[in-house]
Amino acid sequence: MNQLLIIILSICGVTVFFAVIAWFVARYLYHKNKISESLQDKIILQISVPTNNEKSPLAAEQFFQALHGILKNDDKSKEHFSFEIVAVPKGIYFMIVCARRYKQFVENQVYAQYPQAQIKAIQDYTQFKSQTSRYFSSTELELKTSYYLPFKTFTSFEVDPLASITGAISKLQPGYQAWIQTVVRPIDNSWQAQGKAYVDARKNKTDSEGKKVQLESGESEFIRQIETKNNKVGFQFIIRIIAQGPDQILTEHMLEDIVASYKQFQTAQQNSLVIAKPAKGLGVKLKKLFLGTRRISRLTVEQRFVTRMLDEKSKNI
Repeated sequence: MNQLLIIILSICGVTVFFAVIAWFVARYLYHKNKISESLQDKIILQISVPTNNEKSPLAAEQFFQALHGILKNDDKSKEHFSFEIVAVPKGIYFMIVCARRYKQFVENQVYAQYPQAQIKAIQDYTQFKSQTSRYFSSTELELKTSYYLPFKTFTSFEVDPLASITGAISKLQPGYQAWIQTVVRPIDNSWQAQGKAYVDARKNKTDSEGKKVQLESGESEFIRQIETKNNKVGFQFIIRIIAQGPDQILTEHMLEDIVASYKQFQTAQQNSLVIAKPAKGLGVKLKKLFLGTRRISRLTVEQRFVTRMLDEKSKNI
């Protein structure tokens, strides 16, 4: 009897072991295939706008309003859109990368806001061939604090803030390149709840006697900016930056200059864009082990740049 029980337990143990192995393999292949399918489905559109373009940054906001319209009844879109800046010694180029099914939609929205724009499909410029004479320096930018807190937008600047970013990558020396990528996807309005709760709690704050506490100096503007962001449509996003060139030190300095150009969006009391740090700790490891994680989060920054996808758990809005 005991021998039979041992045999049964052994068989069960072996079955469970191979079932677990099969589950991990299936999960790996699933995410690998999803990324592969996504790469094959992308199209890269190079956008050229006349230098004398007089459109205000509001045109870009209207473009994103239209882009958000692809979201149906889901909490987040399955489609990712990538807005890219490529700098090489001979100039700076702007790209939009999207699924092929949205090519016409994106083109129509660009023309609606920039009638003089020129759009053409190009080959993927991202090539990561092993070269001993070439160095890569890369990073990702994310929000420093809670997503309901805003950072500066174009309405806070007298000069287009894009000029500061492109200024950091203009006049590159031969052999150097800089790639900047902002990947976004539309999400529903549920993200606004946290900001609304914060505003309501502060406006209705009372002291020990039950009297309403008046807003302090500067708080009214602080609250107004949160409410302004809350009235906008939402996108999850990540910013990826890659610098490359024949000299390691100069390549690293180029990356630092690009990151520094994004500091113009920070505010002392609210939000800013900072270098992303991977989540650590035993809890994170256990969650990844048992619940899984998208393959995208296990890739290097350079590899993620090529996929043009967001991590499923991104909290940047």
